[in-house]
Amino acid sequence: MLMTGFHRFDTWPTSIPIDVDNARRPGFAGHSTEYAYFFRYPREYDLYGNNPAVAANSSAHLELSHQIPAKLIAFVYSGDPNAVQVKGVPEWPRYTLGNPVNMVWNATKEPDSVNNHLEPDTWREEGMALWPRYPLELDMVPPS
Repeated sequence: MLMTGFHRFDTWPTSIPIDVDNARRPGFAGHSTEYAYFFRYPREYDLYGNNPAVAANSSAHLELSHQIPAKLIAFVYSGDPNAVQVKGVPEWPRYTLGNPVNMVWNATKEPDSVNNHLEPDTWREEGMALWPRYPLELDMVPPS
């Protein structure tokens, strides 16, 4: 079975700006905001207000909510997310330690466009290097 790369959901579904230090800044993709996109929840579905719906007034967000499940279903069915070609989604590369690559799922409302792309998975490289250097100190299980 093909080991696909990881992904990063980089879509701001609510369009609600947040207030940081009294400065209005764009919102962000918080925990569980991707569920409506990954699982194609019906628009009226709301799990206790925790999962914002796919942005209704954006063709890009609607398109993204069809692209992601198509790739996930292809992976579950065949072990290869590239078994189904989806317009606007690059070929998902195999993830290796020598070439770590993420699939970035991105749709924007301004402009209303899909911008799925690949990125090097190196942003956490420095932090990950700590694990082999300090395995005992960083182990979550106390030694017996």
